[in-house]
Amino acid sequence: MKTIDAINTRRSIRKYLQKPLDFEKVMNIVLAGTKAPSAGNLQDFRFIVITDQTVIKSIAEHCTEQYWIAEAPVLIVVCAETDRTATHYGLRGERLYATQSAAAAIQNILLASHDLGIGSCWVGSFDENYLSDKLGIPEKIRPQAIITLGYSDEEPTEKEFEQLERII
Repeated sequence: MKTIDAINTRRSIRKYLQKPLDFEKVMNIVLAGTKAPSAGNLQDFRFIVITDQTVIKSIAEHCTEQYWIAEAPVLIVVCAETDRTATHYGLRGERLYATQSAAAAIQNILLASHDLGIGSCWVGSFDENYLSDKLGIPEKIRPQAIITLGYSDEEPTEKEFEQLERII
């Protein structure tokens, strides 16, 4: 799939088939995340891959009533190693650059998933403290997003986009 086609056709998927994902595909998706640009090439993003359905269900309960997350066969928690970025760029690095780097990694993950025929969704609304405690994430590493992965069990509708003239 051409990159522009992936960008134009990717959609958030919130219904998944109960079909396991091939481990190699999941690792290729994570690898795509590692290839994202990052401030100073620090590669300050970290990834936690979750396949345990008990853990997935527990996390779903702490994602602002987004219970559909529990149906995803795989979650990828994307984190930012903020203290590492702060060491190089101070407060701006901690508060902005680390988040931007994680967001670039997330976009790569979403596009790679779509290219491989795997549905995904970027989830940003979750209890950060619960997630950090549940997964043993150190204090200086902050969860930025949860990405759900699975084979789609829905046909997403066309998305409305703002007119280009309005955005530029």
